[in-house]
Amino acid sequence: MDHEWMTESHARMKTPRRGSEAARAQFSSAAPKLLAVLVTGLSTGNVTATETCIAAPIEGKANVQICDADFPTLWQRREQYDGRYIMITGFATYVDGSPYLFASKDLYTYMAARGGIALEIDPRDAVLFRKVVEGGGPVTLQGRYAVNHSAVASIGLLIVPKRRFWPETMPGERPQRPPD
Repeated sequence: MDHEWMTESHARMKTPRRGSEAARAQFSSAAPKLLAVLVTGLSTGNVTATETCIAAPIEGKANVQICDADFPTLWQRREQYDGRYIMITGFATYVDGSPYLFASKDLYTYMAARGGIALEIDPRDAVLFRKVVEGGGPVTLQGRYAVNHSAVASIGLLIVPKRRFWPETMPGERPQRPPD
C-alpha cells in the first residue's frame, strides 16, 4: 500500500498541475501585500509598549528615562522621540567636519552620507570622541534627541552630554574599556 501511495504521489509530481501554478501566481501577487501588512503592523505599534528604558542621572538631573532606539523606528516615527533621551548604536563618522551616526558603515557609504543622525558632542569630549570614531567599530551614544534642526540630510540631532558614548564590542571579541 505504501508503494502504491508513493507511486501515485510520484506520478502527481511529474505531471504539470494547473492548480498549483495558479496558486503560486496568486501567492506571488499576494506576498508583497502580506509583507506590507506585516511591516506596517510591526511599525505602527505603540513604541512605549516595546521599548526598553533605564533610569540614569544625566546632565545634573536625577534619574532621567533613557530609552533604547533604533534607526528603523527613528526613520518612521522620529516625532515620538523628539525631546526624549535615547540610547542608540551605529557607525559614527565625520561628514564635512561634523560628527554623525549612521545605522551602519554600508548605509553611510551607499546612501552618500544621508539618513544619519547629526551629533552634538560635549566640547570637553571632542578629542575622546574622535578617538572612539577612529576605532572604526560600532558606537553607542546616549543623549537628547531633537527632530527639527538645521543639519542637512539627517533624521535628527542627538545632543550627547559629557561621557555618554562608548565603543561597542563586536560579538566574539573581548570587551573594551572606554578610552580615557
